[in-house]
Formats: sequence, C-alpha cells, structure tokens
Amino acid sequence: GGSIIVKLVITNPSGSIRYRDLLRPPKQHASSGWVTHTKTFTVTEELATAIDVKLITMVGESVAAAVDYDDIKIEFKEGLGQEILVDSPLVAKCWGPGEVLITPSTNQYTDSKVVHVVDVSIRIQDGKEVGVIKFEGEVGFHPHFENADPRTRAEVALLSRNMLLTAVADPGNPLHGGHLIVLHTPDVVQHLEGVHVKGMGQQGKVGRYPIHIHISHNVAGSIVKANTITDS
Repeated sequence: GGSIIVKLVITNPSGSIRYRDLLRPPKQHASSGWVTHTKTFTVTEELATAIDVKLITMVGESVAAAVDYDDIKIEFKEGLGQEILVDSPLVAKCWGPGEVLITPSTNQYTDSKVVHVVDVSIRIQDGKEVGVIKFEGEVGFHPHFENADPRTRAEVALLSRNMLLTAVADPGNPLHGGHLIVLHTPDVVQHLEGVHVKGMGQQGKVGRYPIHIHISHNVAGSIVKANTITDS
C-alpha cells in the first residue's frame, strides 16, 4: 500500500514550472478495490494564464508507480458573476452602458471591484421586477451572488457622473493632483452636486484637498452631495 498524491504541473508563461497538490487521499491497498475520490478546487489566475497544465499521480515520492484509473473528470461547479441584480428596477432608467460601478469589499478586503456596464434591463425574479446590470469582466466572491445571505450581499455604487473634474498629476509627485478650493466666500451659498472628482488633492499639503471650502465663515444652506471622489 502507499499514499497516492495527485498533482498539477503548471508551466507559467515565463517557462517556470510549479507543482500544486490537488488530492491526497488516504492510503490504499490492493485489497481496497476501486475507490472514489473527489476534490473541489479553484481555477486561480496562475492556472488561467498557464501555457501548459498536466495532471500527474505519485505513490509516495515515485512518479513511476503504476496507478489504475477508471474515470477522471472535471466538472464546472460555479464561476464568477458577470451581472448584478438590484432590488429596484428603476436603475434601468437611471443607469446605462458605459457607466462605471463599484462593489465594495464584503468578506475580504481584496474583493472590491470596479466594473463597466454593458447592458441594463428588467427581469421578473420570484414574481417581482428587478434590475439586471451586466458588465465587462467578472466580479466574484460569494456575498455578491443572488443566493447569498441578504445581510452580506454587496452594495453597488455608481461612480460615473455627467460632469468630470480632473487634473494632470504632478510629474515629480504622483500623489499631487489638482485641488478645488472655495476661498473666503462668507454668506455665499455654495452648491456642488453630481460631479466626479478624479485625480485631485495633494497629499502632505495642508488645505490642498479634492474639495475644500476654506475660511468662508457662515455658509448656511450650502450643499456638497452626490459627488464621487476617485484616485485622489
């Protein structure tokens, strides 16, 4: 008897080869007869971009040992989503192709995602209308999926705005962009709404923020809302 190890041999685009354990079932003996083993695994970026993937078996440390197979098959279980369902069908009237959305992280700090919308439509789901947003690429992790616990489903935010306020970064300091300052305007009501602010702010410099109302004293009634600030 011996311990059978099933491995993937992955050849990366650089030509380097890496071995990945796929299955390590308990020791078997000739008297065990045929046994069945299953394993769920994730197709990582390394696997998806590999130029070659081989499946090998080893008994102990030997790759020359004979192992009989009756059937080997790989079945697709689930993949990353390419659409988002939202409770309100009104998004079909407000959002459209070309819009940029973000789904914030839910269960891992790395799983936030920015996506570009390619289609928005209405679907009947469980007897009610829902908005369906389809996008380029994929967004993953279980809390994003329809059958996830409602308490852990991802929120969806719209980053796009009809007006863009941006600036060219300082070649000498990539953390310095432009800055918007409303300076010394006492008793003047300010209103900034629905603007996408991108590449603004100057890190490390006091008063050089993406949006800044500075020493304006009484500005009661002023509104700064529904803006998005990115890469700032």
